[in-house]
Amino acid sequence: MMTSTIILYSIVAVLSLVGAGLVRWLSDRPVKHEEYSPDEMLDELENAFAERETIEIFTTLEYLPMLFERVHLTTDAGFPEHQVAALLHRISNQRPRVIRSALFPIEIKKVNSDVELQWIRPTEDRVHMLVTAVPEVIKALSEEAEKLPAATIGS
Repeated sequence: MMTSTIILYSIVAVLSLVGAGLVRWLSDRPVKHEEYSPDEMLDELENAFAERETIEIFTTLEYLPMLFERVHLTTDAGFPEHQVAALLHRISNQRPRVIRSALFPIEIKKVNSDVELQWIRPTEDRVHMLVTAVPEVIKALSEEAEKLPAATIGS
């Protein structure tokens, strides 16, 4: 009985010393407080959250490669040609009157964003597509769609 009491007191003493050392170590560590100016915070928010717009395009399947190529050329990174080819294959093999969507990460002017596509094929050869992306991509798509003979831009 006496031995177990000594062992118990020894364990309590060692744990107390370890706990006191841990408390002292944690209290001595410097706390990092970074101060940012309002301009720095606004710059960070501007880079973190890209403005997005939506465009509605009605076109035929044959003109989709031109629209997607324009998106590819507008971006600095993302939306590579192999993804464009896979997307075109997916859209062309889709049954009519079924809604589908896709999301592609992109980078424009060192800002990360994405291109969100949602489409439906009302008939075998037509595509009704909503594209949500940064204004640069939307502007490029609008310009390209205006050049196409069988494309209509909705609002």
